[in-house]
Amino acid sequence: MNWNRIAVFTIGMFLATAAAGFPFGFVQGFVSSRGQEVPSWLGPGSTLTSAVVTSCVFYLLARKEPASPYIHAWALFACCAILGFLANVVALGIPPLQWLMSLFFAVISLLVGVFVARRRPAA
Repeated sequence: MNWNRIAVFTIGMFLATAAAGFPFGFVQGFVSSRGQEVPSWLGPGSTLTSAVVTSCVFYLLARKEPASPYIHAWALFACCAILGFLANVVALGIPPLQWLMSLFFAVISLLVGVFVARRRPAA
């Protein structure tokens, strides 16, 4: 188990999902501060973008660890889940059910990212 690589990918996951979610949060804050109704596409758009970015991170990890990609991906998932709980539920007060739903999409992203990485031949 390459814990240094998992730590690096945990930081990368945080930065990638933060960068992917920033535009949606910006638009939501801008629109709601003007007293307008927030567009209904913001929620699903943010979730879909986050899932794609998360799949890409799991894909990259699986390409770096071809001998045991699922073990490393689940370790990354566990690290991100723990840090996500602390940051979102404990620190920011996001409802636990919303956090659990994000884990559901993260598991799907893990399975897709690692599956695609394993199907693609090494360069």
